[in-house]
Amino acid sequence: PLGGAGQKVLQHPFGVFLGGDTVYVTDWGTHRTSMWTKAGQLVGTLDAPVGTRGIQPAARDAAGQFYFEVPPLAGADGSGNQDSISIVRSDPTMTKFDTVAKLSPVEIAEVQRNTGRRFERLVYGGVDAWGVQPDGRVWIARVFKNRVNTIKSHKEILGEALPDPVLEVTPADRDAFTQSFPEDVRSTIEDVPFALIKPPFEKAFQGSNGLVWLRKSRAIRDSTRRYHVVDTTGLLARVLQTIGRGVLIAAGSEEALMAEQYKEGVRLMEVRIPAAPVGRK
Repeated sequence: PLGGAGQKVLQHPFGVFLGGDTVYVTDWGTHRTSMWTKAGQLVGTLDAPVGTRGIQPAARDAAGQFYFEVPPLAGADGSGNQDSISIVRSDPTMTKFDTVAKLSPVEIAEVQRNTGRRFERLVYGGVDAWGVQPDGRVWIARVFKNRVNTIKSHKEILGEALPDPVLEVTPADRDAFTQSFPEDVRSTIEDVPFALIKPPFEKAFQGSNGLVWLRKSRAIRDSTRRYHVVDTTGLLARVLQTIGRGVLIAAGSEEALMAEQYKEGVRLMEVRIPAAPVGRK
């Protein structure tokens, strides 16, 4: 464990990112971001800044600037979620802030509850993903345009449109979502709103070599998963496929980290990335 078994620095950690040789762990229980060496030794903490409404950073570039994902104020009925999400950048001291780009609003629907009208997020609705290259360039995987764009000097440079089939959200998908909850609460989520189609990708992450990996959506009975690997210019570099329940969560140049959830917890496995065909990156 970070800091040893008796550590009291972490209460409810929820995020982790790397900045140089330092590991940053965000914690909603302490409202602080703690900094650790790769050997697990604490080297400092950062309070959640007022300038982001207390939202903690999600990334850091080589110049020491921090990056935050700041959602709109939802409001009592959730209608505020119709507004865009901001990617905000700060200086290393977290005293100066500017908006780098806007993400698409989450997919929501108006529903009528016993307590009144509400705007609720669609199950299987897509969300943009983003990350930061060491030189400060921000990439955004646009879920509705299905491409990876790059932000340079506050200008968005379009990447290549990615090839994907359109997958409907089927009754089997709805049933699988409901069955994922304990039986005694399933009746309370049976009338949640669902998206009509699945997003082109479920998750996205940046590899240690700067390539962006997109975990593509799949049909519920499909036993394989596809990954689009996009280079730093937004072009599709490779398409890879895995078999089974495991999902890739990190990657280098030659190896990737796969996580597989099972009853007792999560199993982590290192898998080798196949060599690229001749003429490809």
